[in-house]
Amino acid sequence: MRLILVSKNDLTDEQRRHLEERLRAPEHRHDYGPTQVWNTDEPFLYAFIHQELGIPIAIAEAPGRPIATPGWWVDSKFRGQGLGNELIDLLAARLKAEGVTGIGPTPMDTYLGEYDEQSTRLARRLSAHFGQA
Repeated sequence: MRLILVSKNDLTDEQRRHLEERLRAPEHRHDYGPTQVWNTDEPFLYAFIHQELGIPIAIAEAPGRPIATPGWWVDSKFRGQGLGNELIDLLAARLKAEGVTGIGPTPMDTYLGEYDEQSTRLARRLSAHFGQA
């Protein structure tokens, strides 16, 4: 595995600074979803740390219990590198450990629909972890 999933509160100061810098990067100005709630006190916020680099490269939110309504964001520098399935598998394991029994609607809200197809595949993969079609 190349990624580790941690709660937002478990990030180091350095990891938090790195992530906040990446979220503010010009190339992400039109990104939606978890990026809109990351700087709030909302529960169920997670970061994905690239083990080799030691930096967060993605985030997720998954509010709602026992049915979660997740969303995720991947830093543009790491998109298209085959990390999505690993990210989803880690998120599914964490949600199950937290008592989530199903996945609610996962609306796609990518900039200009650029990543809708990939996100839709990942949403189906996440739902499959919970026995949903």
